[in-house]
Amino acid sequence: MQTRISSVEVLIHSIGNFLLNVPDVQRVDSMYSCLRAVRSWYDLFFSLRPYELAGIPFAFFVEMSQTQVALYRLTTAEDPAWDKQVLRNTADLLDILDRTAERLVEAGEAYPLKNDHEEGTLFTKAAKIMRNIKASWEPALMQHLGGLPTPNSHVMKAEDPPMVEVDNAVMADPSSMDFNDLAWMTDVFGPWEL
Repeated sequence: MQTRISSVEVLIHSIGNFLLNVPDVQRVDSMYSCLRAVRSWYDLFFSLRPYELAGIPFAFFVEMSQTQVALYRLTTAEDPAWDKQVLRNTADLLDILDRTAERLVEAGEAYPLKNDHEEGTLFTKAAKIMRNIKASWEPALMQHLGGLPTPNSHVMKAEDPPMVEVDNAVMADPSSMDFNDLAWMTDVFGPWEL
């Protein structure tokens, strides 16, 4: 329930962020409120133990997607009153995507639900998708952040695993995603029918 409350706050404050007729002061206040709600949602997510993810309802993962898109929009927002350093110190999207992928891999190890048709588990497939999202969003995010340092910045080393190849057919521009049509989520989490 707590993540749902934070998710609703993210959605409410997102509305004010992207409408053109909102006064500047209200828009910036809404951006900071949205950022606090995003941070709250992810604090709750990262407080879950990996084995607890197996029992979470599907709606939780829809909330996760909506929260990620809101944070993407906050990160790429061009507003002189919007402090990108505060944004990165509060909720660094690249770091969050890495940590989310790691948590999903841990969930796959704790609850190895296998798919008969593919290698890996439902959670490792979701982790791969998180890495693909990061790889496709990273250039735009870095451009909008102007190379600002991140509290958890990570320089790739020779021993690091290679980046996951991005399937551009799957990765859409987050601003064009329609969350009322959840057919795209079937690609991530499998069909609704048994």
